[in-house]
Amino acid sequence: MKVHRFEQLLRSVVLAWGKTDQNGDSTRRGGPAWTPLLAHLLDVAATAGVLWDRHLPPHIRQRLTEAFGAGNERTARQVVMLLAALHDLGKASDCFLGQWQHGPGKSHLKAHAKTWEEQARAAGLPLGDDLAHAYYARHEHITAAALPRLLGCFCPECGGSSARHEGLHDAGALLGGHHGHIPNPETVDRARGAASIKQWGDVHAAIVQVVADAVGLDLGTVAKAVNPVRPSARVAFLYLVYLADWVASDTEFFHFRVHTTPVAHWWQAALREADQAVRARRLTRWQARPVTWEEMWPDTPSPRAFQADGMRLAPAEGQAMIVVESDTGSGKTRLALWMAHHLARTCGYSGLYMALPTRAAGNQVATELRKFLHAVLAPGEVRDMALVHGTAQATDLVHELVDAHQAHGDPLTDLSSTVETATCTDSGQAVLDPWYLRRCLALVAGFGVGTVDQIALAPQGSRHWALRLGALMCKVVIIDEAHAYELFQQNLLSAAVEWLAEGGASLVVLSATLPRSIRNELTSAWRRGLGTTGHDDGTQGPIMVVDHSGRISRDGPSPTMSTPQNS
Repeated sequence: MKVHRFEQLLRSVVLAWGKTDQNGDSTRRGGPAWTPLLAHLLDVAATAGVLWDRHLPPHIRQRLTEAFGAGNERTARQVVMLLAALHDLGKASDCFLGQWQHGPGKSHLKAHAKTWEEQARAAGLPLGDDLAHAYYARHEHITAAALPRLLGCFCPECGGSSARHEGLHDAGALLGGHHGHIPNPETVDRARGAASIKQWGDVHAAIVQVVADAVGLDLGTVAKAVNPVRPSARVAFLYLVYLADWVASDTEFFHFRVHTTPVAHWWQAALREADQAVRARRLTRWQARPVTWEEMWPDTPSPRAFQADGMRLAPAEGQAMIVVESDTGSGKTRLALWMAHHLARTCGYSGLYMALPTRAAGNQVATELRKFLHAVLAPGEVRDMALVHGTAQATDLVHELVDAHQAHGDPLTDLSSTVETATCTDSGQAVLDPWYLRRCLALVAGFGVGTVDQIALAPQGSRHWALRLGALMCKVVIIDEAHAYELFQQNLLSAAVEWLAEGGASLVVLSATLPRSIRNELTSAWRRGLGTTGHDDGTQGPIMVVDHSGRISRDGPSPTMSTPQNS
């Protein structure tokens, strides 16, 4: 694209709106009534980059590097930033842009819509003659249809005659699911009529080029790099897109841009605001520090023999599934939390999630997790801990955690409060930002306790399923009272366990009376996810570890009920 033609296009591209000031946040700041689509895309690209650096654990970055960088992490980061940004590319279409004036919305904004349309047409944005009756398709489906051609696919669907680039089409379909459901091919095909290449192709190409330049990516490398074959890489990518979009849509941190200001200024503001937002939401990996058992559990300064056996059995590296069978009161939960801390240190997990069969049990264990966090977090370190079930917001604990967050400081007026480590207290602190009370976001919080259905349903086809599953793939997952679930739950759990293994998570399963059939099924599911059967060393004991290669080892004496501990 020639320089003069590109500059002409850019003058019109900046007038495609991406979001309007429905909540009045921008107006209260003295800002504009709308922000350009390109500005929002740059916000998302910057946020995806910060989340890559600070939120994603190493095993997730490694899967994305294979799928989107052909093994080169720098390339993968840039490609993922570009793709995440382009999730809303389909908003550059008549059917979306016409919604401001002709669709539902607040009446006081309609006057701004008329002014916007006049400016956009004058600048050369290729709007159709009748926006009120434009051919309709959802904007994310238009993205899925347009993206492969723009990034280097020349198959007949994209207007060429070469072989179909499956990786680019897969990436487009994943982006087409950023509102909750991945579209089928027929839906994507129907969306092509909503933004023809003749009308919108040059605008789309200009948007792609601006974002690529911002992230420092040569567009010629994208087709060579994108090949998301591994299932967990697809989930991880969609998880990152969801999260980057939701963070970058938060008007607490991201200001609307004025379309007359230079695009380069938008990018610098996006980088700054993305960093602030990710820090303020504490979307950073768990930097688990060395902690002794006594420091972790000062009321029981030495582990019991049963717990010490489990500690010795913990793998020195890599993900693992650990099954602990022991009587009630023997200290299983404390051993599981020690294991989670150990695995976070060796694997770099972002946090942990504890699942129990009932809400009441979850509420009870949450108190133990809160004590654990106060002990293992660094002095002054603050982390979010969510209670994850349908009535969580009615519990005293959630109110206490939210109050603690608010007492810790308002991230808008006191950004110093978002630094992970400070020196204001002698222990760590568990809080809860109300942001995590929104639908699906509780599992994204670094630490959580809730019901087992959050795990069992994560890989099922519910809306935003990849956000749930992706969040769990970043963590150590603990399933307590594994014997207590119904048959249908066990079948769903097996599917989830297979996904967690494939996704690089670690799993700790606790039970007082785990039937052999359930233990064998969970073990088989885990090894299927690893893609290996491994070796069983034939040892015996109530604690079983399946390491990252599928090797099984066991240890531990039969526990007794003497000297009960909290479990």
